[in-house]
Amino acid sequence: LDARQVNTGRFSLFFPETRNFFLQDAASYEFGGQVYRNTPNGLPFFTRRIGIVDGAPVDIVAGAKISGKAGAFNIGAISARTGAQGALDGQTLSAIRVSRNVLAESKVGVIATHGDPQGEATNTVYGADFQYRNSSLIGDGQTLVDVAYLRSEDDPDGPEGNRSGNFAGVRAAYVGDLWNTRLNFQHLGEDYAPRLGFANRTGIRRYRAVGFRNWRVNGERIRNIETGAYGIVVTDLDDRALDRDYGIFGEIENNVGDGVEFEIGRAYEEILEPFDIAGELPVAAGRYRFNTYEFGLYTAEARPVSVGAFVFGGGSYNGRRIGVSGSIDFRPSRFFRLAAEYEFERFDLETGALGIHIATVNNTIAFKPDMTLKTDLQYDNISETFTVFSRFAWEPIPTRELFVSLGHSAFIDRENFPQRYRAQASGAAIRLGYTFRL
Repeated sequence: LDARQVNTGRFSLFFPETRNFFLQDAASYEFGGQVYRNTPNGLPFFTRRIGIVDGAPVDIVAGAKISGKAGAFNIGAISARTGAQGALDGQTLSAIRVSRNVLAESKVGVIATHGDPQGEATNTVYGADFQYRNSSLIGDGQTLVDVAYLRSEDDPDGPEGNRSGNFAGVRAAYVGDLWNTRLNFQHLGEDYAPRLGFANRTGIRRYRAVGFRNWRVNGERIRNIETGAYGIVVTDLDDRALDRDYGIFGEIENNVGDGVEFEIGRAYEEILEPFDIAGELPVAAGRYRFNTYEFGLYTAEARPVSVGAFVFGGGSYNGRRIGVSGSIDFRPSRFFRLAAEYEFERFDLETGALGIHIATVNNTIAFKPDMTLKTDLQYDNISETFTVFSRFAWEPIPTRELFVSLGHSAFIDRENFPQRYRAQASGAAIRLGYTFRL
């Protein structure tokens, strides 16, 4: 079950993989190191492209993967055949990643993918990366430099013709106990199209810089104080600034782990094409400047009951935006957990007003370390969709598992919540698994 998200921006959202088959040995396909840490835009391989097209599931007729080590090389390979659905023909989707550890702490590798889940082109992506790590170059901290290059190519005989594009990314960082810096650069060509990956904004260059310092107080009450600043600039390929975002942030944490944090920023966005916030509230093309802020309080997760509360907002497209979110996590023992989250966000613009509500409840019961029951409930007033999903998992030995899931979804009219309840679908699944390790 995906964590509920509402798209209030211009570009498509990224939903992390949640399916167990694809999560197993996912590190074998990791590419680029920290190049994608702050934005997944440009990923060459994203397993959610297999079996999901435009947010809807399609059949996976068969799939196989292999991962592990062969001598000095780390290898991950996967191939799957999806079924036909409506006008969409079945597709064969494949990816391979090979890497090798070099120097004392570093890694070099290559990746290649082939296939288009939507059947619009015969697409191939290939590239290489180098992940440099050195824990003794500067003081007691770690120096990291990640470099990645990719090229995507469509079959010239396909419906979109001979389309090809490049991606390049560099991230340099110093991670220390007191001082920390991050420098990022990404270039995404206009025609870069990793159809088995993820790219929601191309034809840009993105620059990001972050620096912050920690003060280890080690007092009776305060453990750590952190302050820093950040700056983000997005340009087109002619180096004309499209977006700018810069600001300061800070955090104070006590010895238990309770804390308070804040962030104050100044943003500029040039909207080239009109769009709708959450698909409902129009935003016209133009140039917008506004201030942003966020303030939050939280308690340590080690407490039997932990809570968090945040306020955020500021200007928004010649209007105002304000939001609040809260969470509570109840863990009376290692066998039981109950958590709830709620977020409200309101936009007041010249074109109208919109309020967004998202609520989730999660429960975990651990009968034994190898036997759990997890239940999730979610609702948002934009899709007007309510979902409940339960998953029972039992792994009596590490290579065998029993998995049972029950799900139900319904529409609840936000104008008559919660009276207007209309069931949409229910489903159940049982999976038996046996893992062979060679």
